Amino acid sequence: TWTVDPKGKRYRAFRISMFGPNSNKKWYLACSGIEFYGEIFPSVPASQQTGAVTPPKPPVVLEPLPLDKPIPDGYAFSYTQDFDESGILYFLGTKRRNEPWQNPAETGVVTVSSSGVANDSVPETAICGREVCRCVCAKDN
Repeated sequence: TWTVDPKGKRYRAFRISMFGPNSNKKWYLACSGIEFYGEIFPSVPASQQTGAVTPPKPPVVLEPLPLDKPIPDGYAFSYTQDFDESGILYFLGTKRRNEPWQNPAETGVVTVSSSGVANDSVPETAICGREVCRCVCAKDN
């Protein structure tokens, strides 16, 4: 787990890079899941960005958000526990908490890419799933 300091910026993509061997002194990244917490905002063209930081809002009650309504600016997601139902991927995978969970990377709601996975790994889309699994990047020589 790590914190991202946005420094007033908003992100639409994340890259996880490996800069040294893992705890087994091997050059491969193993990951069994990922979730994101924080606030989501509508996409704003660069020409309209002001650089102003929006003050944090209290977490919202975990209720379905109608599909025909826009997501409120600064809609907040707060961590409660591992595999909770409070994160952004869960929200997207349940169509705003209106439908049963489906992996948003497998339904095309989010995109996952990698430099390749090992032969004995699950597909990289499994990193957005709700089950503990073995997702391992291909060995880099």
